[in-house]
Amino acid sequence: MSKARYSEIFSSPDRKSERTFLVADLVGSKDLARSGVSYDDFLKNAVQFFDICDDHLGNHGAERIRLDGDAVKAAFDPDQAHMAVKAAIAIHKASKGLPHPTLAAVGIATGSVVDVDDDYASMVTISARHLALAGSPLSILICLNTAQRIGAGSHFAADAIGDRQAVLLPIASKPVEYHEVKWDKIRYGLKSKAVTQGLSLLSR
Repeated sequence: MSKARYSEIFSSPDRKSERTFLVADLVGSKDLARSGVSYDDFLKNAVQFFDICDDHLGNHGAERIRLDGDAVKAAFDPDQAHMAVKAAIAIHKASKGLPHPTLAAVGIATGSVVDVDDDYASMVTISARHLALAGSPLSILICLNTAQRIGAGSHFAADAIGDRQAVLLPIASKPVEYHEVKWDKIRYGLKSKAVTQGLSLLSR
């Protein structure tokens, strides 16, 4: 695509909107591939996971479902941000039944995007991806905008959305705030406790 075409796309107000993005990242796929599981079994497991994502994302109103490496990404209307969370919960519940212990971590972010030839360009998609990469298996991490869209107690139990936390992500120079969805009353947290930051870090 030419530079002039990019300039035209990103300057057009008709292409700008707000979306909620969900990224479900397959955690441990490399470890599974190295564990002695046959390639056929590994591939079957991955395909089953992608099918689970496709089914539950579609059933919960997602649009533009895409594969991105060993992750699945999808967009939602921001007014349906709660459906993105419900889709993530459904994916986690279903993926527990996979034949090999390969589960997902989900990141969800909401914000402004630009419509680019049947896809979206935005830091929001990158934020969702990095939240997923930071999360432990079976975690659901959501940005503050997503939490505000959902509203406390309106679609989930009042204690289902955890307290504000902060994590250092490669895309930001300071900690990024998020909430964890305690979908089965467990806080799965981040992959490494070393990157977990308290809110006090934000005021330093």
